[in-house]
Amino acid sequence: MKRITILHSVVLVGLLLMLSLPTLVWGQVERCQTMSALDQRLQNDPGYAQFYNEAHSMNKYTTYEQEQRSIPCDANNTIRIPVAFHFDETFDCNDFACIVTEVQDQLDALNIGFGDNTGSTNANSCPSAYVDGNGNSVISTGTCIEFYMVEPPAATGLGTCDYPITINQFNGGLNGGGSGAGAAWAGILNIFITNDQCLGVADGIPGAADGDGVTVCSQAFGGFGGSSSACGLDTDGTFNLGATLVHEIGHYLGLYHTFQGGCGTQEENPPGPFQILDTPAHANPTSGCPTGCVASGCGGGTSAPTANFMDYSNDACMDMFTEDQAQVMNYWANQLFGNSDFPEATGTTLSSACGGVCACPTTVLTSYSGTDEACVIAGDYTLPTDLSAITTDEAGTIVWSTGNYLSAGGTLLSGPTHTLTAPSTCAPTTETLYLNVTCPSDPAVELDAGTHVLTVYPDPSQFTTPDLVTFTDGDCNGPTWVVTSGCEAYVTVAQNGGPAFPVASGSGSVNYDVTLTYPTACCEIPGGIIELTGTLTDVTLDGTTDSQACANPGGTNNDVPAVWEIPITIPTAQNATDVNATGLGSIMEVCLDITVNDPSAVNITIDSPDCGQYEWEDLWLGDAFTGGTNSGPINVCFTPGTPNGEFDGTFDGDGNAANGDGTFDNCLVNGNTWVLYIADYGCWLNQPTGGTINSASITFNDGTEEPISGLCDFTATANYNCSTTCPTATAPTAQATAACGDQVTYSVTLDPATATNVTYNWTMSGAGGTTLTNTTDQTVTVDYDN
Repeated sequence: MKRITILHSVVLVGLLLMLSLPTLVWGQVERCQTMSALDQRLQNDPGYAQFYNEAHSMNKYTTYEQEQRSIPCDANNTIRIPVAFHFDETFDCNDFACIVTEVQDQLDALNIGFGDNTGSTNANSCPSAYVDGNGNSVISTGTCIEFYMVEPPAATGLGTCDYPITINQFNGGLNGGGSGAGAAWAGILNIFITNDQCLGVADGIPGAADGDGVTVCSQAFGGFGGSSSACGLDTDGTFNLGATLVHEIGHYLGLYHTFQGGCGTQEENPPGPFQILDTPAHANPTSGCPTGCVASGCGGGTSAPTANFMDYSNDACMDMFTEDQAQVMNYWANQLFGNSDFPEATGTTLSSACGGVCACPTTVLTSYSGTDEACVIAGDYTLPTDLSAITTDEAGTIVWSTGNYLSAGGTLLSGPTHTLTAPSTCAPTTETLYLNVTCPSDPAVELDAGTHVLTVYPDPSQFTTPDLVTFTDGDCNGPTWVVTSGCEAYVTVAQNGGPAFPVASGSGSVNYDVTLTYPTACCEIPGGIIELTGTLTDVTLDGTTDSQACANPGGTNNDVPAVWEIPITIPTAQNATDVNATGLGSIMEVCLDITVNDPSAVNITIDSPDCGQYEWEDLWLGDAFTGGTNSGPINVCFTPGTPNGEFDGTFDGDGNAANGDGTFDNCLVNGNTWVLYIADYGCWLNQPTGGTINSASITFNDGTEEPISGLCDFTATANYNCSTTCPTATAPTAQATAACGDQVTYSVTLDPATATNVTYNWTMSGAGGTTLTNTTDQTVTVDYDN
């Protein structure tokens, strides 16, 4: 297998390549002109030369580190590259149908070529050329790269109703005889189609995504759908399956020819951290369409990998990359386009490219009507993407608004998500989002296109039991409660143990389970990450009125600085049980948004409720900048274990740490209030820095990717008392005013035999009425126990 060395001199690279590169011509023109064009760009573009040198000077992974070459094409590795197509002056707007057909054919060929190549029929004609030293196949199982047509950026002059296609605007890329597409198309892979005598050329190895791209000749542009001779596309019978563009994009994403350097050790080193270790050396480029093994020309019985896209075989006989090549291209696709947020094209015209304007819609034929439940705790709501129900008489752009339709003064929403307004009580609210159809060429067009109504459930972690239910201690019938007005449909109360009421006697406490009957998703924190925002108790820092003011300003270093205090409460339901720099429940990030006059005088401390208050070692805000005085707003996040001052997640080792090792190990997270302190040591110099704190947050890792549930469950305790004793009554009138008198009724009658005797008839209210009669004494003792 070929190993790779670094050539440090750009000029030497160019000279050696021009001297040693075998030339295979198409007609009378070199088939791939990237190598000679690269040398010219390095000499004429200092900015690119610096980028190129830095790319090639990166440290390489060792063979061991690179051993697992297959890339899992999951969400972490899949890169979507936005592409645009630029046709030169030999095309015109009459070629619209022909151009669009071949663009789609070529796009399909790209996605097939950069996909899983393990079914390569050409590699099967000589399997020995595509295995490693252990006999394992090195054919790419996928680069995890996808290509899509981008919605034309506004600066390009095209409308969103258009394809990302220009005609007679550019005449090739930087190395294809033109000047590239410019800054308006930066961040996009530009594909230039010309009628020059060439097959293809890339603007760099790697490219720079600064408006550059790759150039391919019209005769070789297309795919598997057949020729479009009416506009001169895909007409070459040899190079007519789209492989030329696959080859040139391979260059743009960091690959050299498989035969570069011949049998020697001077094959050009690919840029970036990955090496190419699975491509056999061979002396010369391949021509034609080999049907079996072709000797490498380097001895040792090795065969040339003629099916590789980076060789020179005919289109029909090249259909694969290797795993190492896939690693290199995936890396550069991520570097150049990994942060791309360009939307996919929805347009279907070339109106703007042909000097016209997009036809504006005038009527919404079918409106949208949708509903959904949204959980505040889940974060921003992702807007629906399937809006195919909306139909109009002409193509338009569908946008969202809040408050009302745009035509009625609504507010335009930007981006794919919407920030929900949290309900103030435990009752959910409804929020209506509005759909509008607009026209890129006429901002005045705003058509009403339907609504999406959200039932918005509040964040249950913002509530405590008294926010939901008011409990009142009770008597023999037990405690009572009242659910907060408006929340009755969403709160249930169930007794948890204790006696069955009413009781005959006794007293005690009773536990109750209070549950919010929200959808399950609204009772969970999304798994893995817990971001908590601090409550600001002091928003200004002036050295005198803070939670801790300066002591003896201008004194010694032993004096006390002024301090901001920021409590951050962590709900009990969190799974994180301890805090480490790297383990379960680790602090992921501490973020501050503050304005101070001198960050170099400001220090950060954290207070763990069960580990004590300790200062992060030598963490001064000035360390995050240049070390000098930087006034104005500061938005900064610190992550333990990364080089921001010495913010490494450890205490300062002053000997007071509860763990004894100066770390956060086993400091409980659940249910505690952590406090961030920001101290102004400018007090020592009698110059308090002064400033304002705007926000603060701590982000924890809860140690699991599963959602954290149980946030809708609350508990409460109330008392009951069924053992009250009434005082002794000396007369009915006295008894009636006693503590229990309101529960005693009586009547008085004369004894008919002796006019002096009186009968008192007592009736006890409560459990089973009782009548007490005394005919000899006006003193009656009543024990009330019911």
